[in-house]
Amino acid sequence: MIADYTSPEDVRAILGVTVDDLSDATILLPIHENLLISDIESVDESVDVPALYSAAQLVTTPSSDEERLIRTVKIFATFSLAKQLCGSLPLFAIKQETDSKAGMTRFDNPYKEVIVSVGRDYDRSRNKLKQALTALNTGTGTTVRRPYFATSSPSSDPITGT
Repeated sequence: MIADYTSPEDVRAILGVTVDDLSDATILLPIHENLLISDIESVDESVDVPALYSAAQLVTTPSSDEERLIRTVKIFATFSLAKQLCGSLPLFAIKQETDSKAGMTRFDNPYKEVIVSVGRDYDRSRNKLKQALTALNTGTGTTVRRPYFATSSPSSDPITGT
């Protein structure tokens, strides 16, 4: 299910770690999937965002608003997962690895700036997703107004017949 929204490679790219530091299996754990879906749903609780996203992906020629929704959901999902993993980032990122007796050392916490940056970009992507949902719900396209009442004048005078 996470693969429907983002990829482990994208999450690792945001965090600046490698597959040796953070495996696909860790990113794809069910707890992260549940938290991701919950986070996506919480963006706008009056709308089923995962269903809108799935429907937009099935459209053969999506509108610009649907394309924007797909893009912003993917970006938001990537930052949502990265934000989830930020808490344990100093624990799984290796500072130095040696071949002699498989020793390694970890950083104290050089990821403070990364965590701040991910939080800032998470908030920005959440706002952009809200805007995309608003645009999709309100429809920014051209509205054609239908006239329900109109005046008509007969071509001849109905009383005189001329």
